[in-house]
Amino acid sequence: MDVGSALRVLVRRWLVLLLGMVLTFATAVYVYDQAPPRYQATARILLLLPANARGEVVGSPFLYLPDGLNVLANIVSLTAQTSSFRAGLVEQGYASQYEIGLNDDGPVFTVSVEGTNPEDVIETRDQVVLSIQDELLRVQVEEDAPPQQVATTRVYAADPVPHHLGGDKIRGVLAVLAAGGLLTLILVFVSDRLMQVRQVSRGQGRATGATPHRPDR
Repeated sequence: MDVGSALRVLVRRWLVLLLGMVLTFATAVYVYDQAPPRYQATARILLLLPANARGEVVGSPFLYLPDGLNVLANIVSLTAQTSSFRAGLVEQGYASQYEIGLNDDGPVFTVSVEGTNPEDVIETRDQVVLSIQDELLRVQVEEDAPPQQVATTRVYAADPVPHHLGGDKIRGVLAVLAAGGLLTLILVFVSDRLMQVRQVSRGQGRATGATPHRPDR
């Protein structure tokens, strides 16, 4: 089907097209009006070793690995993204969703939390940070890291208040418009095809049911 044929179908089935557009627009307005606002809060965590960590003492196992702090950060990051870790936060009443990113060039975590409750977003972000700090300490204690070589954290760039994600509603509206527009076009072409089939069937029925003319004798 070329562009001209498609346009003729749209003109013939303008009523189906109009109804689909009206329903799609009404749904988009409803989604925009009813979708709750979403908020986001982030924080960054830097892993640091004590100033005397390079003294003449038995070293931590992590220091003998390539880029020891990066390896340590990766271990803690993976643990913080497990289902059991997430379930523990939910059990404590923290409902917002979070993601943890790890920089490629250094032992830096990025904690990003999103949710519909701004207070819970901040509280969840802070709890995730505390849980990461606890996990960092636990892993090093398990490996008997000397106290003077136990890595600690420095939290920086922590949002004091969550940011409102204004584009979240827009994304929902665009998704509805795209899906509604596609569905409308499908209905237009399907209905046109069905009407053509029905008209052909009627024409064949009339031709088959016609009484042949007999000349008078």
